[in-house]
Amino acid sequence: MAPAERAHHPLPEMRGRAGAGEGPARHSPDDDHELHPEGAVADAEDRRRARRVLRELDQRQAQLLILRHSGLSYRELAGALGVSENSIGTLLVRAEREFEKHYRRLEGK
Repeated sequence: MAPAERAHHPLPEMRGRAGAGEGPARHSPDDDHELHPEGAVADAEDRRRARRVLRELDQRQAQLLILRHSGLSYRELAGALGVSENSIGTLLVRAEREFEKHYRRLEGK
């Protein structure tokens, strides 16, 4: 993905850092809006698309992405979803791929 595309794509914000126990990267959308108000419009559109994609995903995939974005660890995710902690990484990758596929379709790419 080109850097320009990444600037307004919600998936990187949802994705956690490399470690299994670490939470997602923290960035407030409001951080940049004081300097670049036009970004607020693009961010609102990104959030609308992200919510639509989450509604289209399998319920477990959407729940997994939302809970991970909320800061739950792999262990907490496993408990909440009733699956093995060892399977969370694979489930997250699959959910992120589906999210990306649906999101790009909505963008028309």
